[in-house]
Amino acid sequence: MIKPIITIAGTYYSKFCTEFTADGSINTRSEATKAKIVLANINRKFDDMFTPQKDSFTIQAQGIDENGAEYIWPIAKGIISDVVCDQDWCTINGTCLIGDLADALPIHWSSNRQKVKISEILTSVMALHDPIVEVDYQAHDPDLEQKQFDACTTFQEVINYCVSQVNGAVVFVDETGHLHIWDSTKRRPTINLDHHVVEQNTSKSVMGYINIVSVHGDLSEATTGDPGSENSSMPQIQGKAIDAVSIAKYGELIGPDIYLPNIKSEPEAQKQADELLEFLKLNRDGLTSPTVVGMAPYLTSLVTYHCKNGPEGDEVFVEGVVTRKKVNFSGESGFTTSLEIAPHMLAVSTPEALAIQLEALEEAAESNLETIEEP
Repeated sequence: MIKPIITIAGTYYSKFCTEFTADGSINTRSEATKAKIVLANINRKFDDMFTPQKDSFTIQAQGIDENGAEYIWPIAKGIISDVVCDQDWCTINGTCLIGDLADALPIHWSSNRQKVKISEILTSVMALHDPIVEVDYQAHDPDLEQKQFDACTTFQEVINYCVSQVNGAVVFVDETGHLHIWDSTKRRPTINLDHHVVEQNTSKSVMGYINIVSVHGDLSEATTGDPGSENSSMPQIQGKAIDAVSIAKYGELIGPDIYLPNIKSEPEAQKQADELLEFLKLNRDGLTSPTVVGMAPYLTSLVTYHCKNGPEGDEVFVEGVVTRKKVNFSGESGFTTSLEIAPHMLAVSTPEALAIQLEALEEAAESNLETIEEP
């Protein structure tokens, strides 16, 4: 049996739920998971019942797993942002906990000893949040000198600072509200979608159309700045890779310049630029977006299915990582999930490789989106 499981401010309201949606991605640095819950407002029951910016919500859905067995899928957990009620419906909008981390720390925080680890900082600081944000840290865990954050620092700024110290860390808030900082090679369970796919749309990854890549290094003796940061005072070297075939077809689509102080020679810079361009070319047709029923695969989970609408109409086997999903539940459409699956994530073998790739892709995909016209 497929049904919603809704908790708001610690109370179950599942029997009143007529629909919900949740749209989340692993890009939680700039985009929190957004959720909407619609309750039947019988006799104006929910007028003035919920408090935005204070009450929390949890969304789950009873569906089936890849083998057809009954399974409860976690969908979203977060804080209510606004509530709109009329005589028929109570519509509740909210975001995952990452959307609530723009708040400042309630107190000044500092470590009381030298050489504090990144994981210790995050766990301690996130415990100050209300509600507490649980941290799952599974990445390189370097020591820092004694660190402190004053009370005007936001929780998000603490996360950003800590993650900037770890090359290639994947950061996201999962469906149960946990903050994950993972090494790029870590994966969640594999899920076979073959018996659940109802739409098998394919689309081209805009990221693959970047056709000019520039990598800058540093000729100075000492390393300056963090990897990926620009420092105008450092003597720079450059490697530049160009895809002439793509330029002839689409024009020049320039990716953001990449500054890597650890690169100390032009051959190194050129090698890095060439490898990144090849990575982009590899994934030109990499992105797929199937819709599945009765289930909501986890963000970052590895999924597999046979796509009937491959290149030139051929059936192809797709294996990739879920980077985005939009879950819908209603009496009209049932329980469906639209996925964005990125096969190219499987090619990432080291945190360092992912750091370089994310550096180039973070803004370029969006800026090139409207530039492309499909042939």
